[in-house]
Amino acid sequence: MTLRFDDRTIIVTGAGSGLGEVYARLLASRGAAVVIVDLGDNAEGVAAAINAEGGKAVAVTGSVAEESTANAAVEAALSHFGSVDGLINNAGVGWERPFMETSMEDLRLLMEVHYFGTVTMTRAVWPVMEKAGYGRILNITSANIFGLEGWAGYGAAKAANLGLGRALALEGKAAGIKVNILAPAALTPMLVDNIKDPEILASVQSAKPELVGPAAAFLVHESVPFTGHTLFSAAGLVADILMGTTQGQADADLTIEKVAEFVAGTEMHENLRIQKSTIEQTTQGLGDD
Repeated sequence: MTLRFDDRTIIVTGAGSGLGEVYARLLASRGAAVVIVDLGDNAEGVAAAINAEGGKAVAVTGSVAEESTANAAVEAALSHFGSVDGLINNAGVGWERPFMETSMEDLRLLMEVHYFGTVTMTRAVWPVMEKAGYGRILNITSANIFGLEGWAGYGAAKAANLGLGRALALEGKAAGIKVNILAPAALTPMLVDNIKDPEILASVQSAKPELVGPAAAFLVHESVPFTGHTLFSAAGLVADILMGTTQGQADADLTIEKVAEFVAGTEMHENLRIQKSTIEQTTQGLGDD
């Protein structure tokens, strides 16, 4: 069965180049009408190329952190194509730099683009999706959430999108809005321009951006069966990123010494439990006999 996006309109941010362009072109090739959101002339170029190839696309130029850009993207989707069915929050900036050499201004910029850009775009599409009783939102996080030296600011901003996505997945259920998260690793221009470690660069040579596209597209397809999930995708690999805890050890008379004894024991890593929400995490074991 071929998965298509006919009669669906999907907004893709940061789609003027890199992974965002990959997502937009793949969706358009499968029948989606695509709104390309990006800074500069790249957005117009990608939209023109998609239209020349027989697809449907329109460009919106501006920063995703600005409400005016988000509102313009929604207006463009509705006026040109009649609906807002999906949103891929992909836009971002980044660089390799030691934490203590990264200015507060730059740290705020990372959060402004990655996190608040995602917030602004999501707030713009949410009422339209809620009214329609249908929506697919994909927050792009990063493999950097596992930790990468020199990328603390970027990793933290991307991790914020993961937390936001998991919470919105719960809020969107009643309205038919599914929200998932994707952590890609790909040899993008940003990575090539910033990674200084030759071993890291060598390790991602096979991670072509085009190999991430299918996972992103599936996560905004109408048939996606879940919400609140995080997938990892790189070099053709797709895997679940699980958030969970071990069963743990409860003690009403907990002391510092007991914590030290427990974490030193082998039982610390036994009986893994995968949590779907904060409530599941904070209440685990409370009802056990």
